[in-house]
Amino acid sequence: MAEKNHSVLLGYSSERNLEGMTFDEVWEDLVETNSEGVSCTDVLHFELAPKELAKMLRKGDLRELLDEMRSAGANFVFVGPVTGKPIDGLSI
Repeated sequence: MAEKNHSVLLGYSSERNLEGMTFDEVWEDLVETNSEGVSCTDVLHFELAPKELAKMLRKGDLRELLDEMRSAGANFVFVGPVTGKPIDGLSI
């Protein structure tokens, strides 16, 4: 399968209050800059196009999975291609 049909769901933990921040802001301000107090908690691979996984995230289809990620310490998730920047994300 081509990489375009694969995506990742990334769980991140941040000590910073992320309320009101867009996924782009969280990614660029905290993750890309390797901010202190931010760590990756989960990397889950899917055989779905990133847009399809993002739709599932927004529809609430990943609720149980997000609960597990939250229990593991994540408070923000990103959806993206296997390589490159995320296309969506939200606070959990």
